[in-house]
Amino acid sequence: MTQIFSIFRKFKKFQVIDVERNPDFDCDSINNYEHIKIVSDCFKNITEISKVPKLFRPTKECDLACQTSKQYAKLHEYVLSLWEILKDKYENFDLDVSFQDLKC
Repeated sequence: MTQIFSIFRKFKKFQVIDVERNPDFDCDSINNYEHIKIVSDCFKNITEISKVPKLFRPTKECDLACQTSKQYAKLHEYVLSLWEILKDKYENFDLDVSFQDLKC
C-alpha cells in the first residue's frame, strides 16, 4: 500500500490505478483508498495468469525457427485475449460513477 501512496504523492493527478493481475497487491487494503480509484481483481478468479505463454528452448525436433513460430502464435492468441479484456473494460467503464467515486 505504501508503494501506491508514494506513486500518488509523486503524481497527484492520478485518478485510477489498475492493479489487476498483480499478485503482490494486498486485497485487504482496498477499503483504505479514498482519494483514488483502485481497479483490481480482488475476490475474482485470477487463473487467467496461467494464459501467459511460456518460452521453450530449441530442440532437435523443433529448432529456433519452429520455436519462434510457435511462440508467435501463442503470443498472438494472448494479445488477442488482452485486447478483449481492454474492450470489455472500455465498454463497462462508467465515467459518471468513476467521477463520483473520486470526489472527496
